[in-house]
Formats: sequence, structure tokens, C-alpha cells
Amino acid sequence: MTAVAWTTLAAGLALLAAAGLSGRRVLVPMVADDEITARVARRGLATALRVAAQSVAGVRSARIRLGRSGLRVVAKAAGARPGLAEEVRAAVDARLANIGPCAGSRFGRVPLGAFGALFVAIGSVTAAHHPSLVLSAAVLVGGVSVLGFACLREVSALSRRATAAPRWCARPAETDTIVMDSAVAAGPVAADIETYAGVRSVTARLLGPAVAPELRLTVTAAPDADVTALRREIIAHALPRLRQALEIDTVAVRLELHFARQSSGPSTRST
Repeated sequence: MTAVAWTTLAAGLALLAAAGLSGRRVLVPMVADDEITARVARRGLATALRVAAQSVAGVRSARIRLGRSGLRVVAKAAGARPGLAEEVRAAVDARLANIGPCAGSRFGRVPLGAFGALFVAIGSVTAAHHPSLVLSAAVLVGGVSVLGFACLREVSALSRRATAAPRWCARPAETDTIVMDSAVAAGPVAADIETYAGVRSVTARLLGPAVAPELRLTVTAAPDADVTALRREIIAHALPRLRQALEIDTVAVRLELHFARQSSGPSTRST
């Protein structure tokens, strides 16, 4: 019974830790109404919505809470005036429409946390029948949990380093085959996208076979950047140039969108 109790307790602690970690890094799917498969960082989404709420005249500060059932906006204004709440709601709704998170997306981390709390409660109640083992077991469980998550983070880091610069082969069926670093192959398209309005930084990689490559983009934009225009420019300008350079007809695109914490003012596209 003691082994079962502490196993349950360890599982609960692991789930709680996983809930905390995933809550900081979760990516929310975005509406796929074009050829780009995109996701937006949860924290960046909250930042963009907060900036939208604060753009309403009279609003001094705003706080966004993304939860399992949706989002909650808490705005502080210099003074109450008729229609202020409606204006804030309209500004946030307009920003949501521009960014395009999928309808029904659940932003919270309730399932992992709830199951973790339940397992911890069950394990604690069961272990209470063996008080002499509580301290030693708690130390053991804590040490194992910390070590386990440290190992997971290290494996994740090694995986990212291992795939950070894969080789990409163009023209595999011809005699003048070109083999280059994935980031180098996608470098021009990243430099192109960085000139778009509101874009702060871009990293790009080409993955997959040469006949049907996939472009992986990680874009950091200003909180007030026009996401619809960004996607439109990628499709209208960046992708055709990449397809022409690679001498192929189709390139799949996966976009990971982040928003910078603070806006340094409006951006303009360089020419």
C-alpha cells in the first residue's frame, strides 16, 4: 500500500509540474484559411490582446487571462464613461479576428493540473497511514521529480540542437545536386519577411524532401502587428520567390507566431 501511495503522489507531482511547464509554452492553433499552417504562442496572444485593450481611449492598463473556457479582460480606466466596456470588448474582438486563433481553443492547463491535484490528494491521504515514512518519501519523490524533469529538459535541448541545422538537398535527381545547411537555404526568405511591417525577427528552416519541402517559420512580431497582412505578404511575396529559387512548384509552410512583450512604435516596411 505504501508503494502505491507514493507512486500516486509522485504521479500527481509530475502532472502538476507538467501543467506548470506547458502553461508557459503552449501554442494555440490559428485559423487555416490559406496555405499556411500557423500557431500563436499563448503568452504572446495575451500580450497582443492586452495592447489592444489598452489602445482604447481612457484605459490606463489591462490584464488578460486566458482560461479553459475562453478569455477574461480586466481593464482599469482613468474614469468611467458610457460605452467604455463595449469599446474595450470591440477592440479585443477585432484583435482576435486579426490574429485568428481557432474557435473553441482552450487556453488553460486545467486537465493536467486537476488530475495532478487529485493524484496528490489520493497519495497524501493514503500515505498518512504511514507517518514515519512521510519525510523520507517526500524527499525521494521531490528528488526524482526534479531529476526527471531536468533530464526531460536536457533531452529536449539536445533534440533542438540536433535538428537546428539539418542538411537540405536540392535537385536530388540531377547531376548538379546542391547540399546546403537548412537555415542557409531558407535564409533569404527569412531576410525578406523581416522587412515586413511589424516583424521584429524571423528564423526559417527547410525540412523534408527536395521535391516537397516544408518551410518552418518562427516569427516574432510587434504586439500591434497586422497578422492578416503578414500572412498575405508571405503568400504573395516570400513564397513565390522561394519557389522560384528552389525551382519547385509547392512549398508547405508552418508558422509559429510570437509577439514581443512591448511595442517600440509602429513599424514600416523597408524598400
